[in-house]
Amino acid sequence: MKWTFRCLTKNGKEVCGAISGTRDAAAQQLRDKGLLVIDLNWDWAGIRNEFFIQRKLDDKTLVMFFEDLQEMFKAGIPLRQIFFMVKETAANRLVSEVIDQMQSAIASGKSLTEAFEQTGAFPWIVISAASAGEKAGVLAEVTRELAKHFRRRLEVRERVAQALVYPVGVLIVILGLMLFICGKVIPQLSGMLPPGAWENPATRLVLGLSRGMRQYGFCLLFLPLLGFGIWQYFKQSQNYKIAEFCFAVPLLGRISKYALLSLFFLNLSLLQRSGVTILHALQNIVQKTEHRYVARQFRLCHDYILGGLDFSQAMEKTAFFPAVAVFNIKKGEQSGNYAEHLEKTALILGDKANRLTDTLVSLLNPALIFLAAGFLGLVAVSFLGPVYGSLSAMAGGG
Repeated sequence: MKWTFRCLTKNGKEVCGAISGTRDAAAQQLRDKGLLVIDLNWDWAGIRNEFFIQRKLDDKTLVMFFEDLQEMFKAGIPLRQIFFMVKETAANRLVSEVIDQMQSAIASGKSLTEAFEQTGAFPWIVISAASAGEKAGVLAEVTRELAKHFRRRLEVRERVAQALVYPVGVLIVILGLMLFICGKVIPQLSGMLPPGAWENPATRLVLGLSRGMRQYGFCLLFLPLLGFGIWQYFKQSQNYKIAEFCFAVPLLGRISKYALLSLFFLNLSLLQRSGVTILHALQNIVQKTEHRYVARQFRLCHDYILGGLDFSQAMEKTAFFPAVAVFNIKKGEQSGNYAEHLEKTALILGDKANRLTDTLVSLLNPALIFLAAGFLGLVAVSFLGPVYGSLSAMAGGG
C-alpha cells in the first residue's frame, strides 16, 4: 500500500512525502531514518494511480527487459547505449517512457539502482537486487538472475490462472443463462400457469428467484470488486486469526498458502544470488510485502535467527511453513548453497499449488454442471408440475 507521511526531523523541521509498504513497515522505515512520525495516512492519489493508471511493468515485460539487458551486458555494450537499443524493441509506450526516465537519471550521474527506483515502475525486488549487484560489481549476473526470476514467477502465476480459466468461464456462462431465464423466460411462462400454481413450493421458489434476479441481478457485477476488497482486507488485516482461518480452508487455503510462499521463496533466492545475506533478505521481505500475516512469519524467522537459530529451525518454530520447505532449507544450510535450495523450495511449493488447483478444478467442473442441471430441472418441475396437475384435474372432471 501507499502512504502519505508528515514527520519531524531531529532539528524540528517538518518533512512530508509518500512511502510504500505495510503501515507498520512504512512507519519503521521512517523511524529508522531518524524521523518522528506525526501523520501516516493512505495515499489515495497514489492508490488511484496504482489501480487505474498502469505504471508498473508486468512480469512478462520484465522478463523481456532483463533478458535484453543481460545479453547487452554480456556483449560489453556501454550502459547508455544499452538503453537506446532496448528502447528500439520496447513492447509498449510505458516501457519507452521508463527507459527515457532511466536515461535522464543516468545522464545526471545517478546509479542504475537509483534510476530503477526513480521510475516507480519496477518492483522492490529489482531495486534491492540491483543495489546489491552494483555494490558487488556483478550487475550482469544480477540482470540474468532477474530475467530468470520473473520468468519463474510468471510461470507460477500463469499455471494457476490457466487451470482456473475453464471453470470460471463455465460459471460465467451458467450465471448468464440463469439471468436470462429468470429475467426473460420465466416472466413470460408465468402467465401460462393455472390458478393453483402458487401452492407448488418449487413454483413459488422459482418465481421468487426470478423476481429477485430482475430486481437485484445487477449486484452480480460487483462480485469481482467484492472479491478484490476481501482479498485486500485479508492481506492487510492485523487480525491474524482471520488469516489462519483462511489458510486452513480445505484446498483453497492450501493453494493460496503454497502459491504465496512459492513467490516469497523466489524473492529470497534472487536476493541471495545477488549477494544479500539471509537476514537482510528477510528484512526486505518483511518491510516490502503487503501480506501482513506472511510478513509476520518471516519477521519471526528473522528474530529467531538473531537469537541464534538457523533459518530452517526458525521456520520450524513458527509452525507455519510446510515440512518440505523446512527440509529443503535445512539441506541448503548443510550444503552451503542457500540460493539453490531456496529456488528449489519455491518450485516445489509452486508445483504443489498447481496440483491442488487441478484437484479443485476436477471438483468444480461436475459441481458446476450439477448446478446448471439442477436449476433447469427446478424450472421444469415448477412449471410442468402445476400444468400437468391442472390437465389431470380437467381430465378427471371430464
